[in-house]
Amino acid sequence: MSPFLHFSLISLAFLSTSSSTTCHYVQNPQPASANSSNILLEFKSTRFPRLCQSSLSQPSLLPPDPTSLDCIRSALSVSYDNLKTGQSMVKSILDTSEGGVPSNLNPDVTVSKDGSRGQYNTLQDAVKAAPVNPESRRRFVIYIKEGVYEETVRVPFEKRNVVFLGISDDGFMARGLTIRNTAGPDVHQAVAFRSDSDLSVIENCEFLGNQDTLFAQSLRQFYKKCRIQGNVDFVFGNSASMFQDCEILVAPRQLNTEKGANNAIAALGRTDPAQSTGLVFQNCLINGTHEYMR
Repeated sequence: MSPFLHFSLISLAFLSTSSSTTCHYVQNPQPASANSSNILLEFKSTRFPRLCQSSLSQPSLLPPDPTSLDCIRSALSVSYDNLKTGQSMVKSILDTSEGGVPSNLNPDVTVSKDGSRGQYNTLQDAVKAAPVNPESRRRFVIYIKEGVYEETVRVPFEKRNVVFLGISDDGFMARGLTIRNTAGPDVHQAVAFRSDSDLSVIENCEFLGNQDTLFAQSLRQFYKKCRIQGNVDFVFGNSASMFQDCEILVAPRQLNTEKGANNAIAALGRTDPAQSTGLVFQNCLINGTHEYMR
């Protein structure tokens, strides 16, 4: 049994990028001569020279024997396309998340830790009960009774629109889940939550861990009024994610705080400059835990 709760929300939906107006060269279909010493030198001056060269050295973007000015124009054109794609992605996230999680969801199954008040006593068994129908837009709602569930939960590709609903109680979220990795600060990477679900909406949830707490792996994700705690790169991934009205808490990096260490909140995993991914924090509060502030 894993000592922590780890959700993996996986969707079969793939990210579709929108096309926009680009300056194209059509006078010659042959590949551009982007291997001259001057052009290669310019590519080497970038952070990712090989990726930059492959992104810009396309017949439609560069003419034969391009000049330095042609390379700059090509880079601006690619950046413009990425900006328009990113704008479209943010709009789709906000449109999907409008209204948050519906309040009138009726559970299909109930999970209870002791097994006496629900059909299942583990989350994974409840997920297995979800129908296999990638084309269906119907939600399969799993209501989770109060308790500590120490397990690894995986939602397979073929099971879409699975919804986890937590309880309401004093001192707890009005509607949500607490997902914790109890590995401790000296264990290095220990992911508490990983999401690879496109257009996912997560509201009023608490993610507690240390290094790499929340892994927003890919595609489009939206987090609203969540609390995220960690010490090193605890919000990371290569997704297009928006965090709105969230509380970001920095925890000490070691048990022995006298050692001292630098903390990093977010780490975007993008290596291809042509990708339109990013982590957006809107109206969020960044603070330290009580242990960190001592």
